[in-house]
Amino acid sequence: MTVQVFLQKRAGLLMLSLAQQLFGAFEKLFVRLLCHTMLQIHKERSSPDLLP
Repeated sequence: MTVQVFLQKRAGLLMLSLAQQLFGAFEKLFVRLLCHTMLQIHKERSSPDLLP
């Protein structure tokens, strides 16, 4: 295996792990945002029922 191929494989693995970390962070953020939005909608829907 030449040095260039080795470096290319290393760079590919590094990019892959970075992509996985980014995806994980976005996934957490998306889930948090989704939960927050659903809670807000639930509050807005249920609040008129509580008011006289």
